[in-house]
Amino acid sequence: MRRSFPFAVRKLSCHSQSSWKSDVILVILLLALPLFAISYGCQGRKVAFYHNDYHGIQPGKTTLKEVISILGPYLEVQETPDGHNYRFQKVVVNFSGSNRSVVNTLTIDRDRGYTSPRGIRLGDPVSCLDQFRHNGRYVPTAVFDATHGVFYWNDGEVVTLIALVYRVLR
Repeated sequence: MRRSFPFAVRKLSCHSQSSWKSDVILVILLLALPLFAISYGCQGRKVAFYHNDYHGIQPGKTTLKEVISILGPYLEVQETPDGHNYRFQKVVVNFSGSNRSVVNTLTIDRDRGYTSPRGIRLGDPVSCLDQFRHNGRYVPTAVFDATHGVFYWNDGEVVTLIALVYRVLR
């Protein structure tokens, strides 16, 4: 016995004279709305915004033109899945996400003179990250300072990268 999909959908219709196409659209909407609601953030997660600064460059605020006026011309640009990374002499600046016109993250990987809000520098011993074991997100190779919006990456011995972020899902 073969059943046709429009017949099954028509049975779901609230009006007797509706077309099967409108019923299909209704079913699709009813099936899609819960998925949209879940992906839109109905999971109780909040977005935290941070106000970090590197030589006047602020994630979430500074444009590429302003970054170039502060750091000089970029050395190279790499495409990412949702934006671009611009390599400068001592940092990598990422423009991605919903607002690609401003800095999303700034990763310090060659500026040993930079000091984070916690007083941490590139090359500092990994033991300086112990303060985050219970007050932040801690995994052996990366630590997130939820107070200041700073990621610290390490190789197990020393801090290798410091990344300033604009926003993070909590």
